[in-house]
This record gives sequence, structure tokens and C-alpha cells, in this order.
Amino acid sequence: MTKSLHEIFASGIKPRARFVEHFSGDALDTTFRWTLNQIVSTCTATLDDTANMGLKMATDNGSGSPSAALTFGDIKQFNSKGSSIIGNCKKGSDTNVGIKYGLADDSTVTPPNCALMAEGSFVSYKTLQTNNESNTASNVALGTDWFTFKIDLRPTVCRMDLDGLLKVSKTTDIPLPSVRLQPFLYIQSRGTAAAKQWNTNYCEVYDI
Repeated sequence: MTKSLHEIFASGIKPRARFVEHFSGDALDTTFRWTLNQIVSTCTATLDDTANMGLKMATDNGSGSPSAALTFGDIKQFNSKGSSIIGNCKKGSDTNVGIKYGLADDSTVTPPNCALMAEGSFVSYKTLQTNNESNTASNVALGTDWFTFKIDLRPTVCRMDLDGLLKVSKTTDIPLPSVRLQPFLYIQSRGTAAAKQWNTNYCEVYDI
């Protein structure tokens, strides 16, 4: 017989956190879920009106490296000792843009504790970025095609898969077991004043 949530909590067992976002509908939920932190100048996070493009994070065409992070507004539901994030995304055609997508403990440019897929002009290959911008590159080239990544965080190791293949595994500079994490989606315009963008149409995060 299936137990009710009341019975599960009463037994001392807490359901594991899980979140899924397909980025569909007419507007991004910025009331109860997502918060956009404008770090430099003006950036936007909206639902793209092109079929299957999902969320569009974009910068304006100003100078000074416009950048922003989209998070849960420091509501940190996920356990760094055992959690995973899956995302599907693509970078815009402008080469002078950097993106980060994963889990972090704040909404700054360089979160102290994080596990992020980094793509764009601040890395040479698709890269696993962990605490304080500790970068470990894969052998997968940068590009503008859709791809899927998965980051698995465990107490002593962090792994990143790209399109179903394990590409990076690291045991140093990974989030402390004591911290809590939230989804972190980031854009930065680099090098030129033109407007930049990237898209994602799927995000899933869960504790193991």
C-alpha cells in the first residue's frame, strides 16, 4: 500500500528533492521560482518565441561585459553530498559570449562552491568549472549546436557527461559536503558590444 506524505514524514524519511523545468508557456516564472541577478549592465531571461528554444538568456548591446545569473534566489534545496543536474542547451552564434550552467551556492560570477558546465569564449573546450573558477576541460570542442550535459556531485568526486559520455572527473576543488546548492544559469558578453544569447529547453535537478 502506498504511504501518504504525512506517513512518510512521520516515519522520519524525507522525500528527496527533485526539480524539472521544460521552459515552456508564455512567460518565465519569476514570482515563485526564478530570480535574475543583474551582475553587470542589462541582461534578460525570457521564454523564446521560436519553436523548442525554451529559455533565452540574452545581454544588451552595451559595453562593459554585461552579465547575469538566473537562480532560485538563494533558496538552496540540493545536497552537495549527492545530487545531479541535467541540462540541454545551445550557445548563440556570436563567439564572444560565455555561459555557465549547473549548481552553485550563490548568484555571483565566481560562486565559492559550484559545479558548472562552462562553454564559450572564456574556455577552450566545454569545461567542468568548480569552486572559485577551478576549470577542468573536456576534449569536446566549443560550438553552437544543441547538446546535453549531466553533472554528478558526490562527497569526494564531481563528474560531467556530455551527450551521454563521461568527459571529466575531478576530486579537488569540489563543493563542500556541508553546503546547499541551487540551479545556476549564467551569461556574459565578452569582447564586443553586440547583443549575445544562449538557450536551454530542459533542466532537471535531483538529490540521490
